[in-house]
Amino acid sequence: MAFTPNEFYTFALSLQRELLGDCAALRSSISRAYYGAFITARDHYGVTSRGSDGHEQVLKAMRANAQGQMIADNLQHLKNLRQRADYEPLINLTVNDTQKAISHSKKVLQTLGKLPVKPVAIVAPPSSTAPK
Repeated sequence: MAFTPNEFYTFALSLQRELLGDCAALRSSISRAYYGAFITARDHYGVTSRGSDGHEQVLKAMRANAQGQMIADNLQHLKNLRQRADYEPLINLTVNDTQKAISHSKKVLQTLGKLPVKPVAIVAPPSSTAPK
C-alpha cells in the first residue's frame, strides 16, 4: 500500500483527538506530527541523507531562503518537542504540547502545499468487554 508522509500528520490529529488522557498517545502524536512534516520537507528539498544527519541537512536546506527559514523554525520547534516525547520519558507532556506539535506540523505542510485534505476518521477504541 502506498503511503505519503503527510498521512503521519492525519494520524497525529486522530491520536490527539481520541486519546487525550493517554500519555503514550500524546507522545506518539507529537512524534507522528514531526515525521509527517520532516519527511515531507526532506522530499520537497531533495535531501537524500538519512539518520540524524538527515534531520540537520533538511534544516540547512530550508534555511537557504526566506520562506524556508520560516518552515525551518517550525520544524526545529517540532523536532525539539519530538525529542522530548521520544527520549525523555520522565518529562510530563500535556495536551498543550501535542497541540503545539500539530500546529507546527500544519504550518510546515501548508507552506509546502502538502496539507492532507481528507478528514480524520474517528475510530472507536476496542471494547474492553470482549468475550473470554
